[in-house]
Amino acid sequence: MNVTLRPLTYEDALSFEYWGVHEEAYLSDYNFLARGENEIMEWYRWKIESPKAYYFAILEDGSPCGYVAIKNINEVMASCELGIVLDPNKVNRKIGHQALELIMDEAHKNLGLVEFNLRVACFNKRAISCYRSLGFETVYKGLAPYKADPIDFTKEENLRLKKYFFKFLFLDFFYYYKMRLRR
Repeated sequence: MNVTLRPLTYEDALSFEYWGVHEEAYLSDYNFLARGENEIMEWYRWKIESPKAYYFAILEDGSPCGYVAIKNINEVMASCELGIVLDPNKVNRKIGHQALELIMDEAHKNLGLVEFNLRVACFNKRAISCYRSLGFETVYKGLAPYKADPIDFTKEENLRLKKYFFKFLFLDFFYYYKMRLRR
């Protein structure tokens, strides 16, 4: 398996329409939901026109299987925020780990960035494990609005997730970690 990066193209975004889907409701926010050329073009423009953000396709053996972003670049602090999304069919294969190593190496070498931050849902144990294996440490725990598919906490398989969510005045929130790596 050869993992590489390239600047995200519209053609890459078109291929994301054929990704698998996360069946679990709590992971539905990670699914690529844009459908058809118009929605995908709108999604693509939203990504590439973001100020102080750069998006890259993650390629496995030359085929797009995800994307990674460097966002919220702060030249004074030499810091940024990272984001990564993979085709659900490609998780648990160290692709995300390799892609993050590549993007951090390039950002350090070409942009002089030394501090990398990211946010991860506390329920996303797979991602947390990946980030810790790269050297990220938890800086703090916060709350964010939960806008994905509702989770039925009366189901046995979802009971373990309840501790990661919070309801306030009919609004749902989830706990996340902010993690940081300094090079």
